[in-house]
Amino acid sequence: MNAVDNVDMAAKPGEFICLFGHSGSGKTTFLNLMAGIDLPTSGSIVVDGEPLGDMAEDDRIRLRRETIGMVHQTDFLIEEFTAAENVALPLEARGFPANDALAESAVLLERVGLEGYGGRLPRQLSGGQRQRVGIARALTGGRRILLADEPTGALDSKNAASIFGLLRDLCEEGALVIVASHDPMCREYATRLVEMLDGRVLGSAVLC
Repeated sequence: MNAVDNVDMAAKPGEFICLFGHSGSGKTTFLNLMAGIDLPTSGSIVVDGEPLGDMAEDDRIRLRRETIGMVHQTDFLIEEFTAAENVALPLEARGFPANDALAESAVLLERVGLEGYGGRLPRQLSGGQRQRVGIARALTGGRRILLADEPTGALDSKNAASIFGLLRDLCEEGALVIVASHDPMCREYATRLVEMLDGRVLGSAVLC
């Protein structure tokens, strides 16, 4: 059985798509295909008119640095870096001067509701706040596609609602947000539901 089989989906800016399904349904693999981390054995993944399978690995890495941001259940923050430094890191890796990277970091932290938190270390932040730092980091450099894999899996219901609300706000600002989740709450915030089982799409519905 293929991890993802016979899936056909198009997405556009401003959508919040919830890939809904139990563990093992193919959601994470589908996200990895969309990000160019995994490559399909058949069919194609096209981003901004470019088939990912035709790109060199360096070009797929560049796409993730400049266009596609990823958020995971584990935030992967560097514990020795402040929130601002964690957000600035991808920009510095792309060659941005440190001052410019930190300036954009401050703007993004404010955008995700963490104004004034830039100087805190990850251990000084709540789980929901850490995840917001991860979202800010995924948006650096003007990235306009956000792929999130179970971003609320380690959060309580209050923090989960806050994260889903933030993702919906980003969608309404023009980002394309695709979230893989088994949390039913995701459906309350998404504009479209795509339900998966055993690597296949069971159905798709416009929610609002």
